Amino acid sequence: MSTVAVELARVEGRRLVRNPAVWLAFLLSAQWIQSATRTDNAEDVYHQLVGYALVVPGFVMLFHTVLAVLRARMAGTEELHTTVPVDQARRSIGHGASALAAGLIGLCWLVVLLIVHRPSAILGTTYTLRSEDPLVWQQLGVPRPNVAQMLQGPLSLVAASCLVVALARWIPTWLVMVPLAFAAMSQLTFAGMWAGAPTSAVDWLNPISRGFVHDTWVGCGETDALCDLVVSGFDRTTPWWHLAYLIALAVFFVAVAVLRHRRDRPAWLAFGLSGVALASLAAAQSVVYERFEPLVTAVGG
Repeated sequence: MSTVAVELARVEGRRLVRNPAVWLAFLLSAQWIQSATRTDNAEDVYHQLVGYALVVPGFVMLFHTVLAVLRARMAGTEELHTTVPVDQARRSIGHGASALAAGLIGLCWLVVLLIVHRPSAILGTTYTLRSEDPLVWQQLGVPRPNVAQMLQGPLSLVAASCLVVALARWIPTWLVMVPLAFAAMSQLTFAGMWAGAPTSAVDWLNPISRGFVHDTWVGCGETDALCDLVVSGFDRTTPWWHLAYLIALAVFFVAVAVLRHRRDRPAWLAFGLSGVALASLAAAQSVVYERFEPLVTAVGG
């Protein structure tokens, strides 16, 4: 990476860290932390530690990144960049590298969560259904996420920031944030904490995966008061593959951004190698992820 790209990454990263809107967004996460602590909700603590507490602040960071990439265009000075030795491709690399600042903010927030919650090996228990026939409520211990699960939040911020750099290069308008808003809501709800489909390899293609191993929802009818997921455990292996997947995803998006303005051999090589790595890691996740296995529960009188 050139010195110019490094300097741009440093300047844009510092601007992100100093943006008050980013820190104000953490107030919502702080309220969630307070609620989880007050009610001793093990599942909420688990979700916060694996990265869901970063979704709303992360969206603000993404919006900041889009505006940073489009700053010259919005100011009407983009054509002036053709008269300087720093081309748009190197500027794209610099913007992509500045995503490390978002990851650093996420890492600092993770440290705050660990200090506040001081999680033990078992965060607590939650009532859940562990077999469908018969439907028997049992207490399931919620384990403390492993290191890989906790790091997926900060790394997801890096990968998502690189995505918006690529989008802003190929579709130069802040309106690219509209579909990203729906993606963020989906990550936080249907594809996230309240997953609406059985555990599958697709779960691990999302930036954040909570690692629950579950089947379909049961109950949830108009005349059925029961509505819960059937859970058999927690995936502790796939998160390690997922970290490598997120790194490959970030590099791939930066390569896509660079290809908008430069299509020489190094650019295509970076694109090809990162694409192969991304596909390989996605395939590896689909092989190693833990499948749902219903537990046999003894029937009492």
